[in-house]
Amino acid sequence: MVLIGLFDSGVGGFSIASALRRRLPTSDLLYIADRARAPWGTKSDEQILEMSIELTDRLIDLGSELVVVACHTGSVVALESLRRRHPQIPFVGLDPAIKPAASLGNGTVAVLATPTTLRSRSYQKLVNTHATGVEVVAVPCPRWVELVESGITSGPLAEELVGEVLDPLKHKGINTFVLACTHFPFLENVIRQRIGSEAVLVAPTEGVVRQVERLAKGESGIGNTKVISTGPEDGVVQTVAVLGGLRVAEKDLTFSS
Repeated sequence: MVLIGLFDSGVGGFSIASALRRRLPTSDLLYIADRARAPWGTKSDEQILEMSIELTDRLIDLGSELVVVACHTGSVVALESLRRRHPQIPFVGLDPAIKPAASLGNGTVAVLATPTTLRSRSYQKLVNTHATGVEVVAVPCPRWVELVESGITSGPLAEELVGEVLDPLKHKGINTFVLACTHFPFLENVIRQRIGSEAVLVAPTEGVVRQVERLAKGESGIGNTKVISTGPEDGVVQTVAVLGGLRVAEKDLTFSS
């Protein structure tokens, strides 16, 4: 039995956890949502590295044998340092899905992400390596994270904040969009309303699931999902878990300062 540990700045990583649950229904998942310090996307690299180390150490102390950095910002800043710190633990991180988006040949690619992800060396390396000859537009969307962390994934406010970002891009004829933050899939319905059915959304979820499936080597557990949240007991964790199709029992939902 392999306990799969995941962490994110908040509830966004549930988009990854729910995909893992669908593919690996008997796997045991331990998820830490660092809601007390969310959002991470505007913090310094030093802060993000420190928080990532703290959460990873806790996951491993609690028995995780495989760790998913279910946060683009945490991945681009801290993943290599985490691998050096824990060489015995397999890690899976998230890269902005620039390579598959650029390979579509649809013209300009808009990368929707947090400010920290977009300024990282890892992001620039991906663009330089995989998007030669393709125009890539970096689009910071920090307020989208705040929406999801508030449990808002639809309605007038979501439509307003998503439209502020996407409407100008659509007017420029951009039709390929990379979701480079795990919070953003929870806004997919609103996003699609703004960009139209002909546009393409690209996310790394499937690739992450395949990597975890390979590393887990078919080992199974009892299908338990335990969530530890550092934030308030305001119902948002349970609400977003349900949106992601995760069944998290109250007995498996703990809070920690």
